Amino acid sequence: MTDPKTPDVYSRIYLKTRPGDTRNMAIEYLDGGEDPFTGYPFDEWRLIDLNTGHVYSKDQIPHEALGEAAELLYSDEPKPEYVKEVKPKELRAFKDIPLKDQLRYIESEARDLEHDMKLESNDGLIQNPILEATKMLNDMYDYPCFYQEEREEAGKLEFFWDIDMDVVQGR
Repeated sequence: MTDPKTPDVYSRIYLKTRPGDTRNMAIEYLDGGEDPFTGYPFDEWRLIDLNTGHVYSKDQIPHEALGEAAELLYSDEPKPEYVKEVKPKELRAFKDIPLKDQLRYIESEARDLEHDMKLESNDGLIQNPILEATKMLNDMYDYPCFYQEEREEAGKLEFFWDIDMDVVQGR
């Protein structure tokens, strides 16, 4: 008699258990072997304690292993609340945001440069605050770091492009 082939584990999802629970639970996607009636290969999902090898559920449909895991690990907890998914932000470089938003940033930066231009320490470095602000913003934000945000302004929904500081600081 030959030993049955050890199936390949394609992927594994480790599950969080309660503090003090000694089980090392996982849901695995693995090569299930051949169907004895058809001879066709099939894959299956299983809920397993990796410490002991005890299999709590095994099925070709992942829903079965997921449902068994929820029931086994967290059946006595209150029904979980639905968490709204966050849509991924579309990020754009400064030059790719709408002109009205570019002008908002350029105007703000140009006002600061105009003030700096009047200082004695300027030494003629700043000649034209608008051109300097435009060049500086294009150079500084030449990678996707602006995202669109909606705000209510005067009772009307408006869309603005703002800087994602997490992206800027992570750079």
